[in-house]
Amino acid sequence: MSGAPTVILARYVRPGFEMTYEDWAASVTSEAKTVDPGMAFDLVRPQHPVHPDYILILRFTSAERRRSWEESAECRAWLEKGEPMTAGQPEVHFLSRLEPWVHLPGTAPPKLPPRWKIAVLTFLALLPFVWLIFPRVAPLPLALAVCVLLYAYASMPTLTRLFSWWLLTAPDRE
Repeated sequence: MSGAPTVILARYVRPGFEMTYEDWAASVTSEAKTVDPGMAFDLVRPQHPVHPDYILILRFTSAERRRSWEESAECRAWLEKGEPMTAGQPEVHFLSRLEPWVHLPGTAPPKLPPRWKIAVLTFLALLPFVWLIFPRVAPLPLALAVCVLLYAYASMPTLTRLFSWWLLTAPDRE
C-alpha cells in the first residue's frame, strides 16, 4: 500500500454503460468525501480508441484519509457495484504531490529534455532579470520575488516555447 494521497484508476467501461459509470463515479466520490471533505476528483473520458479507458483521479488531502477510504466497507461496496459496468482488471497508480511530471495511465510519459539544456535555458531566462532588476531594487527579498515571478510567468514559458525545437531534438527523443 502506497503512502501517496492521489489515486488514479483506469477502467475499461463496457459499451452501453458509459453514462451509468459516470453516475457511479460521481456517487463514489460523494461517498468518499464523507471520509475526506477536502477530497477532489476528476473523471477523464476516453480520448482515443487506442486508449478506451475512463480515468478516475481521486486527490485526497492526505495518505491517511485515502487509506481510511480504501479500507472502509463503503469503498468495497462501491467497487463491487461498479464491477458489472467494467471489463478487465483496473489499472491503479498512486501519486504523491511531489511528481513534477505526471502522465495518464496508458500513455507514454513525457520525454524530458536533458538537464544541461534546462540549465542553459534557465540561465538565459534569469540573466535579464539579474541585470535589470537586482541593481535597481534595494531590498533583496523584493528583488528576488520580482525575479522569480517574472521568470516563472513570463520568461521561462516564452523561452520554452521559442526553444521547443531545441529542447526535444531528435537525439533526446529516444
